[in-house]
Order: sequence, then C-alpha cells, then structure tokens
Amino acid sequence: MDRNELLTSLFGRPVWFHCKRCERVKVAETEDASHETWQEEAVALERCHVTPEDLWWFDTVCDPCQIRQKS
Repeated sequence: MDRNELLTSLFGRPVWFHCKRCERVKVAETEDASHETWQEEAVALERCHVTPEDLWWFDTVCDPCQIRQKS
C-alpha cells in the first residue's frame, strides 16, 4: 500500500482529519497540499454521503488555527 492509499483508507475506512479548535474537517484525499481544504463537518459528511461512524478520525489543529495561534 502506498502513502496515498494509506491516507485515504485505514482498515478499509476513509480517513478524515478533525480540527480540535474550529471543529472543521478535512478529507485525506491526497498528499497534494493544494487540494487540502477544511470545511464544516456537516457539509462535508453530506457531500461525501458518509456518517461519522463510517470514518477514521484524527484530531489535529488545522493550518488556519495554527496561524491564528502564532499571531
């Protein structure tokens, strides 16, 4: 399994990142940072037709929240 496959599937479930500060989520679709967008959880779940129980969640702090913290 290559790195992209690992990011998008862990034990057969999609991997999503959850920001502990702003509560937004990011789907781990690719390593390409230009496609990484954080969005509201409810919107992302509906767009991808999944429930929270269908996913592996990794808590993190998103880039915008990290930048705000530094300033």
